[in-house]
Amino acid sequence: PSAYKAVECLTKGIEVPLPAGHYFLDKDGIRRDRVRVRWWDEAAAAVRRHVRSAVGRHNLGDQQAAIVTAILIGDRAGLSDEIERRLQAAGTYHVIAISGGNVALVALMAIAAVRLIVRPHRATYLIALILVMAYGWVVGGDPSVQRAVTAAGIYLAARVVGLVPRALHVLSTVAAIVVTIDPLTALGAE
Repeated sequence: PSAYKAVECLTKGIEVPLPAGHYFLDKDGIRRDRVRVRWWDEAAAAVRRHVRSAVGRHNLGDQQAAIVTAILIGDRAGLSDEIERRLQAAGTYHVIAISGGNVALVALMAIAAVRLIVRPHRATYLIALILVMAYGWVVGGDPSVQRAVTAAGIYLAARVVGLVPRALHVLSTVAAIVVTIDPLTALGAE
């Protein structure tokens, strides 16, 4: 049972008791006096707070800092309605949405940076894979992020095992995975 509990805590989160006398009814109407805390969500939030803080230390104006933060981690909370409207009118709103372009840049920068330090190419791709997965975890699970991280993950995993996958094969594999898991996501119905 201890191995099962360890896996359960890692995958579902740690179960903690609510304050004495507090409870809630779950979706099946069962009374619960304990909740699961997903530690990885808290860690991702801490990384996002750190990014916002780091951007804030660079003496940018409020809106410039909000744009940089949106580009880096997809956090658009600091953007004014006016800036969002202007980005949409200019057709550049996609720049502040995390998607394939962001993930590809992270993968490329990770590969380039790691190659300066690590010589074996397979190790380089493995480290880049871990960094891309971490970036996807930090920026959140929007469908566009999931698709992009899945594509990068498949490509980098193939490189780890010594294969050089063709782009069309990666794309078709990602499409098959996405359609299997959630058909509407493949169509962009986010």
